[in-house]
Amino acid sequence: MFAFARERGFDSVAAEFYIEPFNEASSRFHARHGFAEVGTQWVADGKKRVSLQIAPVTTQ
Repeated sequence: MFAFARERGFDSVAAEFYIEPFNEASSRFHARHGFAEVGTQWVADGKKRVSLQIAPVTTQ
């Protein structure tokens, strides 16, 4: 994904994962790949919340 973005001139990649209910494995994965939270959003009619994440492509 980072190589794809870099080849096309993008400077960042966006992703999201559940924080309510909390997805520990996804949280660790995103942190390991340089993602940082830029916000949160309730989804699924307010039943779940996601962490909105951004990572620079230069970290990969």
